[in-house]
Amino acid sequence: MKLGLKPEFVKHTSETRLHSCPIPIVGLTGGIASGKSTVAKILDKNGLLIIDADQLIKRIYQRSDIQEKIKSIDPSFITEAGPDFGKIRKWAFKNPENRQFLESVLYPYLPAEFIQVVRENKDSKFVIYDVPLLFEKSLHPLVDFIVCVYIPQELQIKRLTQR
Repeated sequence: MKLGLKPEFVKHTSETRLHSCPIPIVGLTGGIASGKSTVAKILDKNGLLIIDADQLIKRIYQRSDIQEKIKSIDPSFITEAGPDFGKIRKWAFKNPENRQFLESVLYPYLPAEFIQVVRENKDSKFVIYDVPLLFEKSLHPLVDFIVCVYIPQELQIKRLTQR
């Protein structure tokens, strides 16, 4: 499926777009258990380029230099199998300083990882960036178009508790 964005939806150039991306970005966001991942999977099955922010972070965690920095916090955070995300998550959310430190280690690598995926998919006319914290991280002004997946709160709570 070869699709493009209508010109009126393209707000940026590569100079003003998130990570200096050469093609338009559709920010896909939504609350926890809203169905955002389901929407992303449907779009992916239809041949659209999806970049998942969480997957980019997991790629960054695989870097040996990152693992050494994480290990310096607590050696048990990195096992022979790789990062222990449960332990790291628990530590990161213990206090805001921990989370900020972890983000300062990981986030500088996001632009290069993002652009690498775009380059690997050079035939794409635009990218759908699946990013749960689009607004919280103030990324929304840097994308061309935003899609927010929404469900009623009662259903969202039901889906979340079923997890």
